[in-house]
Amino acid sequence: MVGKVFALSDSAARLAQIAAGSPQTVPGAKGAVAINADVGKLVAQIISQAAGGGLGGAFGGSLATAPLGNLTGWASSSTSGMTGHLKLGIK
Repeated sequence: MVGKVFALSDSAARLAQIAAGSPQTVPGAKGAVAINADVGKLVAQIISQAAGGGLGGAFGGSLATAPLGNLTGWASSSTSGMTGHLKLGIK
């Protein structure tokens, strides 16, 4: 927690960078939780790490993730239930 903002990262350096920045709105988001992530980059990094950073991981990751765009979404809850929306962009 940084002030009233929850920040999450698997890298201490990246977490410090996120915490130092200002929160940004996610277009169309409503509720307490919002997400805006580049899924292509995230999946490519996971593939690269799983392949040990080798050439196959680099090419396989970029080929598999090239069409993936941003994942945006939101969630809100009330006493009557929880609602949300997720959208994955395809390039």
